[in-house]
Amino acid sequence: MYLFRSKLLILIVLLCPLVQAASIANLLLLRAAMDGNPVALDRALLIGADANARNEEGATALMLAVSSGKFSCTRALILAGADAAATTPDGRGALDFMPAEAEERQPIVLLLRCYAFLKAKATVAPHELKHPSLVLIMEDTVNYLHPRIKAAYHVNLAELQGKPGVDDDGNGFVDEIYGWNPVTQKPYEINPVQLSAYLRNREAIARIIKIDTDRREGRLSPSEADLSLSGFSNPLAQIMGPHPDLSDREFLGMVKNSAHGSHVAGIVLENSEQKANLHTLAIQSVTSSARPFGTKTEAVLEANFRQATSPEDFLQRCRAELLRESFELGKRYSHYIEKVGAGVANMSFGFDYTLAEQTTGYLLKRYINERQKHDTEYAPDEEEMKTLLGVQASEMYLAMAATWATVFYENPNVLFVCAAGNESKDNDETYGEPAYFSRFFPNVITVASVSEQGQLSSFSNYGRNSVNIAAVGENVLSTVIPEASIYMDGTSMAAPAVAGTAALVRSWKPSLSAAETRRLLEYTAGSNEHLKHTCVSGGAMDRTALRNLFFGTPAERSQVKAGMTLTAALFVNEDNRARAWRDADVYSQEAIKEAPLDGSVWWARAVFFDNTTRYAEARTFIDKAVKLDAENRRFWLSRAMICEHQGDQSAVVASFTMALALGDKDPEFSPTLKAGMLARRALALLKLGNKADALADARAALVAMPDGELPEELQALMR
Repeated sequence: MYLFRSKLLILIVLLCPLVQAASIANLLLLRAAMDGNPVALDRALLIGADANARNEEGATALMLAVSSGKFSCTRALILAGADAAATTPDGRGALDFMPAEAEERQPIVLLLRCYAFLKAKATVAPHELKHPSLVLIMEDTVNYLHPRIKAAYHVNLAELQGKPGVDDDGNGFVDEIYGWNPVTQKPYEINPVQLSAYLRNREAIARIIKIDTDRREGRLSPSEADLSLSGFSNPLAQIMGPHPDLSDREFLGMVKNSAHGSHVAGIVLENSEQKANLHTLAIQSVTSSARPFGTKTEAVLEANFRQATSPEDFLQRCRAELLRESFELGKRYSHYIEKVGAGVANMSFGFDYTLAEQTTGYLLKRYINERQKHDTEYAPDEEEMKTLLGVQASEMYLAMAATWATVFYENPNVLFVCAAGNESKDNDETYGEPAYFSRFFPNVITVASVSEQGQLSSFSNYGRNSVNIAAVGENVLSTVIPEASIYMDGTSMAAPAVAGTAALVRSWKPSLSAAETRRLLEYTAGSNEHLKHTCVSGGAMDRTALRNLFFGTPAERSQVKAGMTLTAALFVNEDNRARAWRDADVYSQEAIKEAPLDGSVWWARAVFFDNTTRYAEARTFIDKAVKLDAENRRFWLSRAMICEHQGDQSAVVASFTMALALGDKDPEFSPTLKAGMLARRALALLKLGNKADALADARAALVAMPDGELPEELQALMR
């Protein structure tokens, strides 16, 4: 009924004069926002609704979306241009409409605060890219002299061949031959002293790396490797003398840390099939909970101690200073990214919300201690301080996150690839930064780690809403030094696999936007039972599928598009559902055009219609699928489910009967699946009044799965 009303209203819009049409579109938008219906809201925007439309009371669509407590609707309006800072005639802002009990309260608050700040302060860069397949490695440890990396490294020839100390290319950066460090505002370069130390000790370093490689590849047992690495043959131990912290094992860890950027660069190159160029944008930072303002920490705190009138005032002053510095740093990063013209950036780093809490707690403790030096009787209420800490931690998080939020916002056509993190945490709850911002910005994609078997790595963070895709991040062999490669684990290794693949895709089709590239990566991810509740796409990156999509035969392309249809229709979360369903509609139609005799493409379109509650259309397409391939159990199972939704119990029974018969021919037919199908057929039989056959199916279901639990109707039948 809702779909009928929606179609009727759209028809009315198309037949009305433009002014009236816009008015009706706005009414549709306001209703969808108030109902928290992202699909209806998307339709209203598509037919011309104003994202800043207001109702008779002066409330904007964004305010109504916030009142519904729906992040998806709030995000859709923000991305459509809604003003996060707008107010009603009586002065209320969007956050004043937020229900206290809203389940997605914190994400909505972060989203609105973020965009209100950015729209007021930041500037969006031009969308055209000079080098779509150039990947910025955002690290401090990229060895651009490594033979493998050097061959693909983007060198600024104007600066290399120009005069030292002169901005030879006029881009605002002096001598940035190999990259830039926005923190120090100096060129990125390898320290000659470090290079000299490496050259003196290259053989010793290679020998220690080889021990770890031999262990990973089975040439040494773990105990043999541990014994070998317990010695003190490394250069540091030779200089400083034997010490537990300087064993060869500890030195190996130092080597891995110091070669992290080179390792990442090698992974990017491999996954781009050597199509990517590389450049370095350093991330050097001394910011931590103990030194939130870097080397200026003590001076900033001293100034704020003198001016603050209360703990809250002190924290707000510190937060304002941190926000200012974070934003200015973000502008410096953004300026360089724009000038370089890269299409992809890899970000294998981050922190979560706990750092903001720790920083806020540290600052609060410092204020109290300083106050007590001058006022020995000062004793703030502990409960009040806990409350203050909770409120101000959120403010501190936003201040600390302003750097990357600014970068993402100002460079919408650069795809930023973020590592999800290695703490085995749910990013939906811990707000890992910058990883969590993939939920806010369509040009950010966050990557979890899986094993080569496709299982989520034990260390990997995840997030049904904020982690988009997975890639192999265990036992990844890549560049370290010219003499040896090394295995590393982590989402730091998974992210560059996606970054390299993104560069490959953009080399194939440079006109793709960052948001389009992200969606292609998500939709082509191979569906995986282990991942369906851990990331947006429910799967791991599939470079073969992407290649077939661009260069495959019509049959290969149709299969990829059928898979993309299923991913977009079934797995993509509510944040992106409206757009995903539109994409699924397009992909499924294209798949049928390219392979009209392939039942799987008709099945994919049937699943799409079923998932969007268009059951009559779904029935038409699933009937075509089973006609083309009557031996496909999956098709018959889908047909049974579609007929269930239609209430056609006879067709449900017939479809389950066919699916069960085909399943019995398959030695790998799951007892769990068989039991479920028998139970559902029993329910259909019961609705048809056939109690005897329903009872037989119910008993058969328990035989197939003795520990299973039947629906209440069947339990009552068996009593």
